[in-house]
Amino acid sequence: MIVLRNLSTTEFADYRAYFVADYAREIISNYAETPARAEAIASADMDENFPAGVPAGANELVGIDWVVDEVSTHVGYLCTPLMDLSAQRLSVISIYWQHSEAAVMAG
Repeated sequence: MIVLRNLSTTEFADYRAYFVADYAREIISNYAETPARAEAIASADMDENFPAGVPAGANELVGIDWVVDEVSTHVGYLCTPLMDLSAQRLSVISIYWQHSEAAVMAG
């Protein structure tokens, strides 16, 4: 079974580190930015999406756990930023799977 749950402060800090490093690698690969510049861009993106430093308001971020026989394994994240565009509400859903055997089994 898949369970969605709120992240603790520590888990959000871990997610931030994971996201910034992963996104910075993509920026370097796709846009030929320097590692320092790519990390700055990725970090600024997190600050823009989570200005309070935690998931709140328009940007929801939850942990995805895979539960088998009452044993829970964290396998990823679900990010659902909600935006108001011309009085229409648009929900964009992003799922970030961590690379693990459990993620492959859940996927």
